[in-house]
Amino acid sequence: MIGIGITMEGIEQNEIMYEFMLEKTWRSTLNGSQFSDWVLNYAARRYTTKNTPYVDQDFPLILIKIINVIYNTYDYQNKQLFTKRPNFSLRPEGISNLEQFYSAWDDLVGKIDHFQSSPLFRYDLIDFSKEVLRYFFDSEYAKLKIAWNQIDLYKFSEISANMIELLDDMEELLGSDDHFLLSHWLNGAKLKGNNRDERALYEFNARSQLTLWGLNSTSEVFDYACKAWSGLVADYYKPRWSVFFKEAELSIIRGEPIDNRLLIENLLLNAEFPFIFSKKDYPLKPIGNSMTIGFRG
Repeated sequence: MIGIGITMEGIEQNEIMYEFMLEKTWRSTLNGSQFSDWVLNYAARRYTTKNTPYVDQDFPLILIKIINVIYNTYDYQNKQLFTKRPNFSLRPEGISNLEQFYSAWDDLVGKIDHFQSSPLFRYDLIDFSKEVLRYFFDSEYAKLKIAWNQIDLYKFSEISANMIELLDDMEELLGSDDHFLLSHWLNGAKLKGNNRDERALYEFNARSQLTLWGLNSTSEVFDYACKAWSGLVADYYKPRWSVFFKEAELSIIRGEPIDNRLLIENLLLNAEFPFIFSKKDYPLKPIGNSMTIGFRG
């Protein structure tokens, strides 16, 4: 064998898994201690710069805990619930060891002061922090369903406000790092156009691919290419959930079931189409300090 390659449908994520798989091809199976050493060396390569200290023995335990939760419980159909078209039939990912993940994330946050100048540490911190926020969102969604079934308008409004706040926090967090900006995707598409009409078409296609993949309201590929990106959270996912919350609150007040036909229509007209047809420009540079946003107090 001369070499090995991989062709991923999804890119720019799970770097540690790709690196380990490609390296594992050339070596024998690692035992637990050897794998911990490999993770320690990976963290050293990834996080250290001339201005950062060497990584310590805490890192293998932190990263392995995170890996065990994120990659061993992958559930495509129910991933990133906040990116799905809202309804009460959604099912959050079934993750049984979230406390392990939160503990590892808290340990990673504790390393911030030592790795201020490490761009890849910052990237991973934001990525994992985004996961924390989405798990919180999933938990609130489960409570929201209970409040709706109990016809408790006050509790429903309280929980839905919490969920909107979580989306705002996620938008702010993602907007603080260059890797999570919607602007790069949209501008890359527009640059392919040779004139104004082509640029408009390519932007429309770029927005559609991330969301509805077209204009068919019954398409089975809605949100197939969903992304946790600043701009998309604020102007697509948040408006969607806001429309849904309003319809659900009205159903409680009226004492009637949610009219799904009307809900879909309102989602299309008041959240989905406005984003797809928008020409809004988004920040080309990150805003805020990634090392402090979301970790205040």
